[in-house]
Amino acid sequence: MDSRASETWTKRELWITSDEYCPHCDNHFVLEAVTPKPALQVEGEDARVDNRMLKDDRIRGHQERSIFNIKDAEDRLG
Repeated sequence: MDSRASETWTKRELWITSDEYCPHCDNHFVLEAVTPKPALQVEGEDARVDNRMLKDDRIRGHQERSIFNIKDAEDRLG
């Protein structure tokens, strides 16, 4: 093997391994890669401007109102 090729290979190998460590404290700081997970999202305007898409659990839902009381239906129908 050529001496220049082996010298280049050692520099490259040194650079690759030294890239993972902090030059000041020699801590290993390479983070593992995280693959994104598929998710279903709804895109909309900024919630601070238009908050119609957000549901507020503090507000009661619409209750069905009728003039007929369903609980009394059995008595009235016979």
